[in-house]
Amino acid sequence: MRFFLSFYTALPLAASSVSISNQNLKRNGERKMYRKKSDYALNKLDPDAIVYRDATGKIHRLTRADFDSEEDFLRWKKWSDENYHAAEKKETIESQRTVPFSAVSEARLAALSAEAQISEAGEEAERKEALMNLLYEIRDLLSEKQFRRLWMWRVDGMSEEEIARVEGIRQQNVSKSIQTALKTICEHFRKQAKRGCKNG
Repeated sequence: MRFFLSFYTALPLAASSVSISNQNLKRNGERKMYRKKSDYALNKLDPDAIVYRDATGKIHRLTRADFDSEEDFLRWKKWSDENYHAAEKKETIESQRTVPFSAVSEARLAALSAEAQISEAGEEAERKEALMNLLYEIRDLLSEKQFRRLWMWRVDGMSEEEIARVEGIRQQNVSKSIQTALKTICEHFRKQAKRGCKNG
């Protein structure tokens, strides 16, 4: 399984590296500029200056006259070309390995990885267990009649009149039983919350 996952993740990377090498070659074997208005392209296309952008995006040129010697200019020109090229290459590779959110299909977004499905299933099981424990706790607080009537009213969606008809009693008795059950539950959890605040 581990081999399959590493192969599965390596495949797009290999495909993107092949497309990079093919895309960047012109017919005559010369390297192609990635983006014509990039810092790399602006600097490379101006052999008599080092071109850079300041923090506001304004373009500046440092010419040979700005340096003490021709040697200094050429050393810094070479360094800037290499630096811009490395940054451009890194950015291009990264952009080819990512997909814009708008290009991802809804079905692909809906599909969860195996790890996410396992994690989600575990979280769901924990939630169900917590709810069952809460349900048992509430059941233990109430009488059998109170719990049954509250269940029919809240879970089954029956009206007090329907419950009264099923049990053969008056609606007022059902109402009183449900209200007492709710009050008991509220008091129990209010006490628990107070204890939790004092301990926490």
